[in-house]
Amino acid sequence: ADTLDGTFHWAMSGLTETVKVPMPQPGGMPMDVTITAETGTQDGTIKGMKTQAIYRLIAWFVAHPSEEAIKAGQVELKSLVSAGLPLFENVTAKGAMQNLSVTTPVGPVGIANLGFDVGVNGVVADGMVHEGFRADGLTLPPGLVPPFAADLVPQSFALDFKVSDFNLADLVSMLLDMIDLNDAKPATPEENLKLLTALLPKGAVEISMGASKVTGKL
Repeated sequence: ADTLDGTFHWAMSGLTETVKVPMPQPGGMPMDVTITAETGTQDGTIKGMKTQAIYRLIAWFVAHPSEEAIKAGQVELKSLVSAGLPLFENVTAKGAMQNLSVTTPVGPVGIANLGFDVGVNGVVADGMVHEGFRADGLTLPPGLVPPFAADLVPQSFALDFKVSDFNLADLVSMLLDMIDLNDAKPATPEENLKLLTALLPKGAVEISMGASKVTGKL
């Protein structure tokens, strides 16, 4: 009654984006990285989005437009946040971009086709993030690789990995109990340890690899 499943689609052309990299160290030089792509598409699905709870949370902020009003109503705010969890159960998306070019300080990097396959669970106990990338037609700036190694440079690659075994539900629940907007203070080492234990119930995440490959002339 208060959740929805849905699909989404986007398409674009003529993408241009400039990423400004600040000075990495004293005496260094800031850098601009320019990214362009001719075309791109993406299709995805979302499962179990808590639409009504999210709407109620947005309406609450509209009705409490100042810092003072938010602090005064933090008990109600926490209740609304809790009611909105896990926000969604899962989001997945697949897409591709064509004729991608990245202009770097050492020269242009080109990718004829770049594909991606991503997924993430919401604020749930069985946390999961999945990312897959595949690229064909990779070209690097001339002179970046010595001639004897030129045929070792990958022309295509596919990388796929998943991170799991983390618990966002217990972590967020604990944070909601700990946070006091009227008495902001850093967490103690003991509190940080409790948060880490809640996030990683097994003491570590699991990283698993899917089908991956790197292909060059040799």
